[in-house]
Amino acid sequence: DPFELTGLYHGVDIGRGDVVVLSSDDWRVTTRLDIEFSLGRETAALLEDRSRVRVHLGTSEVMARIRLDAPLAPGTTALARLDLEEPVLAGGDDRLVLASFSPVAVIGGGRVVDPLPGSRRRTPAGIAALDPESRLEAMVGRRRHGVEVRLLPQLLGMPPVACAALLDRSSSVDMAGGLAVLRDDVRRLALRLEETLARYHRESPHEPGMSVEALRDSLSVPDQ
Repeated sequence: DPFELTGLYHGVDIGRGDVVVLSSDDWRVTTRLDIEFSLGRETAALLEDRSRVRVHLGTSEVMARIRLDAPLAPGTTALARLDLEEPVLAGGDDRLVLASFSPVAVIGGGRVVDPLPGSRRRTPAGIAALDPESRLEAMVGRRRHGVEVRLLPQLLGMPPVACAALLDRSSSVDMAGGLAVLRDDVRRLALRLEETLARYHRESPHEPGMSVEALRDSLSVPDQ
C-alpha cells in the first residue's frame, strides 16, 4: 500500500495519531470525551478524581485529567470525563486504553460514549446503552436544543445511512429542520407557544395578534 509506505495521503503528511476522514462528513475535534471506563482488577489503588492519565485512542497518546463522581475501585466500571491536554478526533463507541502517568502502566480500558460533550457533566445513563435507539435518545436529550443531524454519525459511531434509518424508526426523536429533537421537548414547546400567545392576548386585547418573529424570540430556541 503506497500510503502505508510513504506516509502521504493526497500529498499531505500523515503522522501517528492523525485521522483521515471524508471531506463530505462533518467531523469535529475535541478536548473533552465522555467515556465508560473499567479500572483493571490488578490495579492496586483507587483511581481518584482529577488523576492525570495517558489516553491511548487509535494511534494517538494524549495526556488528560479524568473526572469521576467518586473514586473508582479496581475491577469496577463507571462513566467518566476526560479533559484532554491536546485535541483529538473520536467517534462514539471508539475503544481506548488508559495508562497511569508515572510510572507508565496500563490501568484499564473503555469506550467513548460521547465524543463531543458540552461543558456540563450531567451524563444520562442511556448514553452508554448498547441499544442504538437508547443512545440516540440520551444523546439528543442531554443537549438543550437537540443535535445537528450531520453530527450524528460521529456522535453515535454509525454510518450516515444507519443514522437516517435510526431516526426514521425512533419513537422518541423527531426532526426539525436539520435538528434531531426529543418529541417530548416539542410537546413542551407547543404548550409554551400556547401560553405565550394566551398571555399576549390578555395583555394586549386590542392588538390583532403576535408576530411570528416576536413569538420566536420569546422562546429562545433555534429557528428550526
